[in-house]
This record gives sequence, C-alpha cells and structure tokens, in this order.
Amino acid sequence: LVARAGAVLAIFGGPLLVMYPLVDNFAIFGAAGATALVCATQAVRAGHPGVWLVASGAAAGLATLARIDGALLAIAPAAAWLVRGSWAPVTSRLAWGTASALAFVAIVAPWLWRNVSVFGTALPSAGGHTLWLTTYNEQFTISYEPTLAAYLDWGVGNIIGSKLMAWGELTGRIAVLLGGIFIIGFAYGLWEGRRRPGLAPFVAYFVGMFVVMGAVFTFHAPRGAFYHSAPGWLPFALPMAVAGMAPAADAIGRLWPFLRRARTQRFLIFAGLAGAIVLSLVGSGVLLGQWAVSRGRLEQAAVFLRGRDATGDAVMTYDPAALWSITGNPGVAPPFDGFEVIGGVAEAYDVRWVVVTLGPGETRDPLGLWDGAAGMDRDGRRPDFLPAAPAFEAPGVRVYEVEPPT
Repeated sequence: LVARAGAVLAIFGGPLLVMYPLVDNFAIFGAAGATALVCATQAVRAGHPGVWLVASGAAAGLATLARIDGALLAIAPAAAWLVRGSWAPVTSRLAWGTASALAFVAIVAPWLWRNVSVFGTALPSAGGHTLWLTTYNEQFTISYEPTLAAYLDWGVGNIIGSKLMAWGELTGRIAVLLGGIFIIGFAYGLWEGRRRPGLAPFVAYFVGMFVVMGAVFTFHAPRGAFYHSAPGWLPFALPMAVAGMAPAADAIGRLWPFLRRARTQRFLIFAGLAGAIVLSLVGSGVLLGQWAVSRGRLEQAAVFLRGRDATGDAVMTYDPAALWSITGNPGVAPPFDGFEVIGGVAEAYDVRWVVVTLGPGETRDPLGLWDGAAGMDRDGRRPDFLPAAPAFEAPGVRVYEVEPPT
C-alpha cells in the first residue's frame, strides 16, 4: 500500500503534474538529487560504505550543475559519514570522507573555473547579491547592486518577517507537493526519523535545505525554486509521508481513539489520495489556464507584428523568449528600474516595439509601461521613449512603437 500510494502521489505531485514535461532541469536535478540521497543512505547501511559515499558526493556535484541549491545535497553524505559507527580502520573514515568531498569538488570545479575566467566571479548574475534582496524583482535591476548596508537599513523586523513568511509559504508548498493531508505523516516521519541512522542523510538534508531555502533564497524559493528542487527529495518524502499516516493517527488517537482503528487509517490514506489527485488536477488546470492566457496575449501581439512586417525588429517585453518562439523577433526584457534606465536599454538594443502584457488579475504591469507616455516611475519620471497611445491594443496586451530619441 505504501509503495502504490507513494507512486500515485509521485504522479499527482501538485503542479509538478504539468511541470515535469517542461523543457527544464526537473529531471536532471531529480535524478542526481535522489541518487545522492540513496547513495548516502546506503553508506550508512552497507558493509563497504566508502564507494557509496563517493558516489553520493559525485551525484551532489552533478545536481549542483543543474541548480546551485544542489550544493545542499552535500549534507547527505556528510551526515552518513558522521552517523555511521563502524569504520575499520579509523583512518578509512577520514580517507573516504575526503574522497567523497573531492568527488563533489571534481564535478563542480570546472564549472566554477569557467565562471571565473569568463565572468570574473564564481557565481555570476545575481550571485551572492541574492542574500541582500528586499524584494523578488530587485534581482532584475541593473542600476544598482543590492548591498549588505542597504539590506540592514531595511530593518530587523522586515528581515525576520520576510524569513518567517518564506518558511510559512514553503510549508504550504510541501503540503501541496505531498497531496495535502499527507504532510501530517511526513512530519511524523521526519520526527521519528531523527532517531534512525539510516534516515539521517535524508532528514539532515531536508531540514538543512528547508532552513536555507527560507533564510537565503527568501524570495526565490516560494516563487518556484522550491518546486524545482522537489524532484530530488520527493522520492524519499512520499513513501515516508504515506507510511507515517498510521502511526501519526495512533499518536493523535490518544485524544480521539477513533483514529486508532485500522479501517479509519486506511480510509485516511485512500481519501487523502483522492484529495491529492483532485488538488493536483485543479491546481494544474489553473496553471495551464494562466499559461494559455499569457501565450494568447503574446500571440495577439504576434499577429500585429506580422501584419506590420516587423518580425525582424527588436522587441522589449517581459517574456522575450516566449515571443521569439512565436514570431522570431529578437528581444530584451525591461530591467526592474526607472524609465530613464529602461529607455537607455531600449536605445542600446535598438528596440522598435514594446509589448506589454498583464498577468492574471493585473490592471497595470509592475513597471508602469502599460500606461505608455502617461506612466510614472517611482522617481516621478515619465517614459519619453513611449507614445501616448499604443499602436495595437487587445485585452491584456498593448504594443507601443518606440519614439525615436530626440
């Protein structure tokens, strides 16, 4: 029952039902992450743990190449190395531990070296600046760099509040991925697993990952990073969640004895599976609907561009890759800055058209481009590179022809 129920939950894992088929790194990270956890678990149980430790370290390195938070998987072989009691001789513990660490480094070192040689830093793009973000969109600015000083000026209350909110949202994401009620069984399994050496690699990794996701990737994790890393730990979490339902019900049954009945516990599992399937189907349907609306709005803009024989012109839009897949227009996304900077980007990339699309429920885009020349940024400036009226307008989309610089 545990294996079958876990398999059902693996298929209907909330929005992953429609995310798994995407051209993305879900499969790569999931395979490498799960391998790292499995090998670390085997290192605790196997008679010859060294090879398993090295394999776990190497798999964690591969996962890191897919996603930077894959580095957290190194916690798993480290935990296995610490909790395993029998090493003969003692020097083999140090030797195999070192070998595992070197396997991880050997995988990621070429990537880090290339980053340094090409970009001048091991972590290009946002890199370490992610630590000092005060909003999600701040990572898209090019006019200034988030700093520790500015972050501290944000205030202790805001800093702590943002972390607590992130952990709260991540708890909700876990519930969605586990199908709702099964988060109870998972919580019980984690609590009991702290006493079992064989589960130490997974428990240590999951707790560490959860803490770091909220503390470091405060704005990224709730917006999708957590879902991207989930395929690595769900193969462990799902059977743990199902297996933990009965003992969790027994524990709660001290207050409500009805839950201790085997028939009641089976009902909870089957009802939970039905709820998980409905939750996944409904949530995935809503997500597909939102994607379809966004795609439809870009397709309306594409009809206009084709009609103006402008598919070779540079376009500024929030999702230039999606528009390119429809029309072939070269594109650039607007930075999260004031109109002066956005206009400078438009001029630098010789942008002729600005395609503005609204997200679900929006009446105005975050940067104010929707209003054309009447827009105003946070500094009180207006976009002098946009005309007052759009060249094309349809529900949720406007296309402006960029004014030539004066």
